[in-house]
Amino acid sequence: MSLRPSAQRPAYGLALAARGATVRVAEIRGDSIALSKRLEGMGIYPGSLLEVVQHEGGSVVVRINASKVALGAGMTHRILVTDETGR
Repeated sequence: MSLRPSAQRPAYGLALAARGATVRVAEIRGDSIALSKRLEGMGIYPGSLLEVVQHEGGSVVVRINASKVALGAGMTHRILVTDETGR
């Protein structure tokens, strides 16, 4: 399941999101069902809002509701997001 990125807001990899940005998950790339299920268990799925708390190298810590989740570089490159900071 994936949402297509809006023409007004191009999607980019979560690895490129700036610290402090609020982003919306547009798509989970790849065909790995295990990865999709793992991310879904963390609350990360198309349409969910994430706040980038920490960004070091390709690894990212995001806030989802009241929880913080650390994601490795491999995952962050597969999660496409759109910027919601300016909303």
